[in-house]
Formats: sequence, C-alpha cells, structure tokens
Amino acid sequence: MIIDKLENLKMYTVLNPRIALVCKFVETHSLIDLPVGRHLIDGENVYVNIDLVKGKQREDAVLEYHHKMMDIAIPLTSEEEYGYTPVAELPSVDFDVQKDFAKVEGVSCQTFLTCKLGNMVICLPQDGHAPGICESAELKKAIFKVAMY
Repeated sequence: MIIDKLENLKMYTVLNPRIALVCKFVETHSLIDLPVGRHLIDGENVYVNIDLVKGKQREDAVLEYHHKMMDIAIPLTSEEEYGYTPVAELPSVDFDVQKDFAKVEGVSCQTFLTCKLGNMVICLPQDGHAPGICESAELKKAIFKVAMY
C-alpha cells in the first residue's frame, strides 16, 4: 500500500504503465465534478468509480482485496483512513473472480494509514485494505481500477 501526494502519481508508472492513463485523466478532468458512477478510460483495463461512501469508524471497516486490479483511490471531500493487513496474513475467504473482490469480515486491521486531501493511495493485489474510515458522514472519492496484466 502506497500513500503519496497526487502530484507524484506519475512516478508510479514503473509499477504499471497503465497508470499513465490515470495521470492523463486526472489532469484533464475535475474529479470533484464528475457524477457518481463508473467512467471508462480504457474499457475494463482502466476506469474510475466515483463513489459517495458513508463514513465508518475503524471497528466497522471491513478488509477487502483484489487479484487482477490495483486501486488508486483519491479522497475528494475529506481525508480518509485505511486499515491495512497483508493478504498473505488474512484467513481464506470466498473470492468473487468475476468481481475481482474478496471481503474479509471479522478481522482487525494490523495498522491504519491516513490519506489526506491532495493525496492518493495505491492498493496492490497483496494489500488487504479497509477503506471508508473518516469523521465525515459522507465521503466523495475517486477509485481508479487499473488492470495489473
């Protein structure tokens, strides 16, 4: 899991060249003004979900992970805290291959990280992450989904 300033996102294209498409989209669109929903950038290889999520407390956040996609999440209206536990240390759960998603309920996060406004968080397939922790009742955020291969 990587947390950094959004302006540094270009440095991470070494992780995945498709991140360059995310950088271009961020430069040419006002994320805060995009409507809630899915916006395709490169079909199913790169897209962004603009979400309104209800703010959670640490104890209510649920760990999740993906195999095929990385998440690049950008909080738009308030800072967001993430719980973190490596996937290798999580118990086995059912994995929805079609949705590329597993939810691991009832497991406490090992640590917590804060993503401030103007920052972004990159969650790779090995990163179990519990998003949506914030003081605000509601958080608008952009979650870019980037195919790993």
